[in-house]
Amino acid sequence: MPGTGTNDFAIKNPSALSSTYKLYGIRGLSREVTDDRHRNDYYLNCQYLIRTLSFRLQQPVTVIERDNAAFLVVPADVAFLPA
Repeated sequence: MPGTGTNDFAIKNPSALSSTYKLYGIRGLSREVTDDRHRNDYYLNCQYLIRTLSFRLQQPVTVIERDNAAFLVVPADVAFLPA
């Protein structure tokens, strides 16, 4: 039976850490739906984008929402997004 474990490391200099990110609007990814099946599709599509782009770019990527619009958050030093 597999167990669970964690690695916990203290961050001793959080004030010295910083990052800059770019936001890209995502067309066609809308959270406003009328039924649960399409709402689930929204989250599945977000996770697909995050996973695929994170692996292809070898950088952290996520999706956030602002004013009911979805945005892709990518580190500023990424030169281009793959097609």
